Amino acid sequence: SNESIQPTTTQKKSPINPILIVAGILRICAIGFLVYSNSGKDRVIDQTVAELEETEALRQELETQYNESIAELEAMRGTNSEMNALIDAQRAELEEQRAKIAGLIGSKKELDAARRELKNMKAQTDEYLVKIEQLKADNELLAATNLQLGEEKNALTADLEEERTQNQVLNETKAKLVSEKTALTEQNESLSATVNLASVIKVADIKIDGFKRKDDGKTKRKRAAKSVDEIKICFNTTENEVAKTGTETFLVRIMSPLGETLFMEEMGSGLSKNLSNDEEFRFSKSVETEYNNTAENVCMRWMPETGFQSGKYQVEIYNKGHLAGTQSFELK
Repeated sequence: SNESIQPTTTQKKSPINPILIVAGILRICAIGFLVYSNSGKDRVIDQTVAELEETEALRQELETQYNESIAELEAMRGTNSEMNALIDAQRAELEEQRAKIAGLIGSKKELDAARRELKNMKAQTDEYLVKIEQLKADNELLAATNLQLGEEKNALTADLEEERTQNQVLNETKAKLVSEKTALTEQNESLSATVNLASVIKVADIKIDGFKRKDDGKTKRKRAAKSVDEIKICFNTTENEVAKTGTETFLVRIMSPLGETLFMEEMGSGLSKNLSNDEEFRFSKSVETEYNNTAENVCMRWMPETGFQSGKYQVEIYNKGHLAGTQSFELK
């Protein structure tokens, strides 16, 4: 028959293999782990790179700041030894700071401390510069003051030199005037001495007598020394046209036979100078009289309590410091 025969197809499903499932899961986990592991490594690498970059940046900043600080300090160097010594000390301190900061940067764990030290380094450099500027200003002020003082000293020296010159001229003029005055004084003194000598009133007719005083007050002339208790000296003044009129003083010097001046202060004795030889001498008594350029008789008495000794006596009479007359007498 033409009957169609339908083939019968029998389809069977494959069973799921659990081993493959586990293997797939394990593969997926492995892939996930690898992906996670690689991601962590990337982060570590990125962090390490960032740290290295920061460390290098800090090193560069350190070197740049150190070099700039040194350059700024060296720009201040000059001829002043004190300021140069300060710059050298500050350079040494900066070098110590640089080494300290470099050590902090190298440890990598002290980067924050390194940053702080860099700031301190900058602040210290600024402080150094302020000190140096102040010292420089002080030195400039001192130099200006010294210059002014030098100028003032030069001016004073010039003034002193001028004053010294003026003083020298004045001293020379003074010395000349003193010399002229001395010469004039000597001339005046010489003239005065000449006039004084010319005005000396000479005495004449010198008379000397010894007397014995009686109880009734009367006196009697005696020649024996033991009988004489007073002597009387009289003389006459002479005319002198040069002498001025007025009171004249005569000094009477009585010298004993031994050459000693009879001297008693209570009787008016004193000292005077002989202008002829510039020597001092003792006088026994002075007597005054009014002189009118005429001959006047002048007398004086000498009455010592000790009495007189026998021998020859010498009498000198002075006027105006010069010997005006002399006479001798003898008591037996």
